[in-house]
Amino acid sequence: MTAKTCKAIGKRVKEFRKLHGYTQEKFAEIIEITTRFMSDIECGSKSMSLDTLMKICEALSVSADYLLFGRGEQPENRISALTAGLDEKETEYVEDLVRTFVKFAINEKMKNNSEEQP
Repeated sequence: MTAKTCKAIGKRVKEFRKLHGYTQEKFAEIIEITTRFMSDIECGSKSMSLDTLMKICEALSVSADYLLFGRGEQPENRISALTAGLDEKETEYVEDLVRTFVKFAINEKMKNNSEEQP
């Protein structure tokens, strides 16, 4: 694996780790590696085993295709990653907030489009 590829993978791992709100130390503990190795993965200075990749994917609810190649990520993966630790009631609350925001964004977009047309 090239250094450029390792850096890209590490950047995506770090992105999703932070999205979940984990420190490197906590996440390393979850996937059973050292904090130093976690840092090396995120910096792209070391590659990981298939076993470690699988643990990362499972813990972060992200596809290996996305981590390895930067493709295949679905928008709902980010929302799922953000809500992974929430209970049912908290998840429903987040869904209501997202629905409200989407309705507002659509209304604003329609309003701006109608203002632009003569």
